[in-house]
Amino acid sequence: MENSNGEFILVLDSDQIAEPNIAKDLIGYFEGDHKLAMVTTRQSFMVPDEDFNHDILFYEHMQPGKNADNAAMSCGSGVFYRRAAIMDIEGFQTWNVVEDLYTSYVLHSKQYKTLYINKPYTIGTAPQDLSNIYKQRGTWALDTLRIFFKKSPLFRRGLSFRQRMHYIELSWAYIVSAVGITILFLLPPVTLIANSHIIKNEIWYPLFRGPSLLAIILFYYFLSGRNFSTSSFWAGLSPVYLKALVLSLLPLKTKYKVTSKLAGPNKRDISLILPHMALVVFGLGTVIWRIFFVDHAFTAFVQINTIWVVLMMFWVYPIIKKGLVLE
Repeated sequence: MENSNGEFILVLDSDQIAEPNIAKDLIGYFEGDHKLAMVTTRQSFMVPDEDFNHDILFYEHMQPGKNADNAAMSCGSGVFYRRAAIMDIEGFQTWNVVEDLYTSYVLHSKQYKTLYINKPYTIGTAPQDLSNIYKQRGTWALDTLRIFFKKSPLFRRGLSFRQRMHYIELSWAYIVSAVGITILFLLPPVTLIANSHIIKNEIWYPLFRGPSLLAIILFYYFLSGRNFSTSSFWAGLSPVYLKALVLSLLPLKTKYKVTSKLAGPNKRDISLILPHMALVVFGLGTVIWRIFFVDHAFTAFVQINTIWVVLMMFWVYPIIKKGLVLE
């Protein structure tokens, strides 16, 4: 910024190729509204169609919803900023690990407007190996959770009620994965070991719970572009998000390291899937132990918990598959 003086600033990741019409198409949005500080666009990556990095749920549904309430956030690249607005908040915000989310947060706090265009103007690469997926997604989670705990949207001056809810929702999604999914993973085997019948009527429970569970799964399936990759990785990355949750509560700021995107999808990362493998072995082992050594039958109590164990295996399978390179 010290070596330029243009009215607008375009931010691009070094691995991204921009459409030649990006400036012509986007700068016009700033005309006539001096409070519009940022125009952010959808991200596009050179990855398989079913890859979770497309983040269809976020770009197709969450960002447009945030945009309707002036809460659209910078996606880091393919973003135009008004220089005057950035100067007004004393530059790009580096309090967090990376600058995009917190800069958006500060701009909204200063009652600037942001705009999301649901169209990709850049195309780049995305991490395909598990170690760099962990690194990237863990950084995003840590950034979001640090804002939640240390610069809470609940008390941040200048935000509207809806903006507060959008920023809380971002953090809450990570907390649910870190804590809620972990509990769901552990609850069935622990229940079987403790012989604790949480469900009192084990006959009627599947009849009423089954349809609602199926509806939720289908809901995310269709919102994610008719695949399970987004929701599977959201659930399967729960150990990563749990680590980010712990780090976000610590007083120290984690140093940023650039995410490598050079390693291909065939890099084996067995050590990174040990928590997932342990959960699978724990769940299935408990079911087998209960059937053959305790009840000597496949009781309704065991059946219900087996269903949940299998469901959890379904969610972690893509992580295990990528770690073992089963593709």
